[in-house]
Amino acid sequence: MKKDSKKWQNRPSFLQKLGKVSRDDLLGPRDDILSAQICKILKKFNKSNYKILDVGSGPHAIVARKILKLYDKKVTIIDCFDFYEKKYIKEFNSKNKKIKLHKIDDLKNCKNKYDFGLLLDVLHHIDLKNEIKINNLISTIFKKSKYLIIKDHLYENFLDKILLIMMDMFGNIKDGVKTIPTYFNKKNLKKFIKDNQLQTIYFISNVSYYFRHIIFFNKKNLHFISVFKKK
Repeated sequence: MKKDSKKWQNRPSFLQKLGKVSRDDLLGPRDDILSAQICKILKKFNKSNYKILDVGSGPHAIVARKILKLYDKKVTIIDCFDFYEKKYIKEFNSKNKKIKLHKIDDLKNCKNKYDFGLLLDVLHHIDLKNEIKINNLISTIFKKSKYLIIKDHLYENFLDKILLIMMDMFGNIKDGVKTIPTYFNKKNLKKFIKDNQLQTIYFISNVSYYFRHIIFFNKKNLHFISVFKKK
């Protein structure tokens, strides 16, 4: 009985098991679809030697790596800024020529110039109610980049918001990212654009990022990608 009890106690919890499952396993190939969408946007500008700034690029810079895989010949550098540790930065950068990791605290003093800045599902994690912090970030990026690509959530009603909270919880449980339930709707997105004096160059909100059988999560209007420039 004691032996069985110890065996039971050593079993991983449901949350621990769930934490080992990737977001792609749970919901679908979001990163592959998102990186393909970013590359489509780059092709529209018909340029070579792209320099890209990826802010909030995530623990392993997954989307940046997938963009490079799809569009390698046209990309010169992707600089990724996030909460990286020095040891990991050194290890990663020694193995990668075109993708470089940096501490998020170094963003403000970065003197490099870029064609595109990326904020991919980042702003709602900062908390959209913190307008000063978000507007300062937008300003900082535009000092370094000509265009800004934002991918984020967009809701129309209470049910949409509940679905987004659930998606965030499933999608970020492995990386321990806190879910902050503040998302864009048409009204506050319009205010965000106005407050930051942005001009919309491109906007799309009809892309499915998840498995077809996940009917509710796969609503196309829950996400948008937009390209902005300063007025």
